[in-house]
Amino acid sequence: SMLLSSLTDSRGALVAAYDREVVAWEESARGRFSAVQANITARWATGRHASRRMQPSENAELVLRDSEHEQGLLAYHPLSYMASFEFESYYRGQAANGSKDGVGWEPLPNRSRARRVTFEFALRSRNGTLSNFVTPPLPLAWEETVRARTPAPHDKCHREQHGTWRDQHCHIVKRLDD
Repeated sequence: SMLLSSLTDSRGALVAAYDREVVAWEESARGRFSAVQANITARWATGRHASRRMQPSENAELVLRDSEHEQGLLAYHPLSYMASFEFESYYRGQAANGSKDGVGWEPLPNRSRARRVTFEFALRSRNGTLSNFVTPPLPLAWEETVRARTPAPHDKCHREQHGTWRDQHCHIVKRLDD
């Protein structure tokens, strides 16, 4: 595959196509995107919802590496829109006591039965064009039972896996995040 790639220079063609997109982004698309007004509404539980205006962010994105160490790839200035929501505790009235033994702790439902949220996005461009899209329902918080690391699984469950050891199993809470 490396030999074929070097004979056809498929990477060179891909880099050139990528660089054309970066130039188009930097010269015009980024400016148009920065003028977008972005709003988001979160809907969860029965009739509960909250809306936010999304704020532009120029935070760097994840750095992806290729085997040629990004040789020939143009740099660009990222732009995204962000908003934050806070949802009620997934412990439903219980305090998270953080104990290693799980005393007073009630397990969460698994991912398929978890409480869900739907996000509705509304974007308006500078010329007034409106675009809307909705995510599928996403789980807010759920529990997974995972294999505990050994030796001393009860300690490693809490310390290394950030879980709760209960009934000889390591229970980990997952939640919707960035």
